Amino acid sequence: MTEEILYEVESMGTSIQVVDKPNVRHLRFGNSVRQSSINKKYPFKLQTKYARDMVKVFDHYIDIPKTILVLGLGAGTIPSYLYQRFSKTKIYVVEILPELKEIASNYFSRPKNERLEIVIGDAYNYIKETQIQFDLIFMDVFNKNSIPKKFCTEEFYTGLKRLISENGYVAFNTWIDPSSYGNYIKKLENVFDTVIEESVPKSGNHIAFCK
Repeated sequence: MTEEILYEVESMGTSIQVVDKPNVRHLRFGNSVRQSSINKKYPFKLQTKYARDMVKVFDHYIDIPKTILVLGLGAGTIPSYLYQRFSKTKIYVVEILPELKEIASNYFSRPKNERLEIVIGDAYNYIKETQIQFDLIFMDVFNKNSIPKKFCTEEFYTGLKRLISENGYVAFNTWIDPSSYGNYIKKLENVFDTVIEESVPKSGNHIAFCK
């Protein structure tokens, strides 16, 4: 299938590409890792399985959230979906790569509205410093190869737990080696009272919901 590179930029040592195909558009890191995708005809319909699995958190959190935090913008597919689904919810997104803010709006239909607030900065520092309480937190931070190690610590998980409301959840998207999966789950269980494993394939994205 033919593809066209619509846009390419280097940001903080990461190569970012917007790639067009007949029906879909991809955001790629490092020229090969597909980070996000949209159907060009239905841009707010989630295309990737991991994203569809992440929003299954609403099987557990059944209220209408007042505030949502998304760590990691990427192409903005999950924030855009949440924006369309909840008409009065305030959504905060933290992204360290500044170029992605405009890429998400120019190429992936991210809404430009004060109800969807993009914060450019390090999610690790944001979690330590913010005093906002969130009903839901979506943890979706990746670089071109993996999740930075500082986001895989009990210290960071404790910071997330501090910020969720009484009935709130954190939805984790991780990509880890199967041999280290047990250690990852143990860390979550050491911090959170409830850990629900939504998607546990032999390899690829692992989804868990915690409160």
